[in-house]
Amino acid sequence: MDVRDAAGIARRRGDGPWSDALGADPAGYVYIERLIHSEREIRCLSRMYLPAGRFGAVLDGRLLRQVNPFNVKLLLRKEFGAHTVATEQIIRFISLDAGEAAALRRNVGETAIQFEATGIDQNGVPITFHEIVIPPSDCLLDLTFTGVPGRARSRAISEPAPRPPRATDSPSPGDR
Repeated sequence: MDVRDAAGIARRRGDGPWSDALGADPAGYVYIERLIHSEREIRCLSRMYLPAGRFGAVLDGRLLRQVNPFNVKLLLRKEFGAHTVATEQIIRFISLDAGEAAALRRNVGETAIQFEATGIDQNGVPITFHEIVIPPSDCLLDLTFTGVPGRARSRAISEPAPRPPRATDSPSPGDR
């Protein structure tokens, strides 16, 4: 996947799922929003939060430009010594709100998947909270995270995902 549009970096204050995952931070949170595209033009909305008390230097944007902007984990390892060694991940189904629908070129209320991952460092401390909003598509998404430096990848596989037969599918005449 390519990061083609970086919507921005900002400081966020207040509570939300990010503060539940990362814990309270009086300095707030570094918020990084990006649109991620694949060759097949699947558009995903990425929202990442970092504790600003520890990673506030990312707010000026210069550090993020020094690495592939998609790989914030690499930036945290190289610049802050914070190695993501584990992730806690969940998937939920959401209805797109107006902002998400506009960014993804979809309809308000359309169902999408929201992938949420909390990155844990080598000391067992949560260091990232990442939401990726993924609209319906026939692409396979590879969200592999190995914990091995330089081995993390996220990509859309360009061919459509094969659809396994469902129990409710009737066999074709040649299968009877």
